[in-house]
This record gives sequence, C-alpha cells and structure tokens, in this order.
Amino acid sequence: MTRTLTAHFDGHALIPEGPIDLPLGTKLTLTVETPAGRNPSIGGPSRSIEERLAALDELFALVGSRANLPDETLRRESIYGDDGK
Repeated sequence: MTRTLTAHFDGHALIPEGPIDLPLGTKLTLTVETPAGRNPSIGGPSRSIEERLAALDELFALVGSRANLPDETLRRESIYGDDGK
C-alpha cells in the first residue's frame, strides 16, 4: 500500500501536517521531496552560520580556481552595455 503524507522538519523530527491513521509500530520508508525553490544544501534553517560560511568558502574556492575573466569583462560598459553616462 502506498500513501502520501505531508510533513515538515523542525530541526529534530518530522512533524505531520495532519493526522496520520497508522497502527503503532508501522514501519515506513520515507522519500524526501524538497519543495520547488528551496535547496537545503545551500543552507536551510538547520545549518549553522559557520556551516553556511564554510559552504560559501568552498564555492568561492571552486569558482576562483576556474574563473579567468579579463579585466575588460568587468568594466561597466561591458556589464551594462553603455558608456557610463
């Protein structure tokens, strides 16, 4: 039997969005589906500031090692397509 239950994670446990009619001791297999527009790997509420900063450091290290933009690319005229007036 397959049923869909909606719940949210409060940082410690899964909290059902409504009543669940299951016998005590029922074993479940969970599939986690993240709502569109939210990526917990970027830094959901359960991640500390230190973890988020470490993730940013990793990202900057990765981008910095691969980014090779000439100075001309970063000029206002190149970014906005105008002469700065």
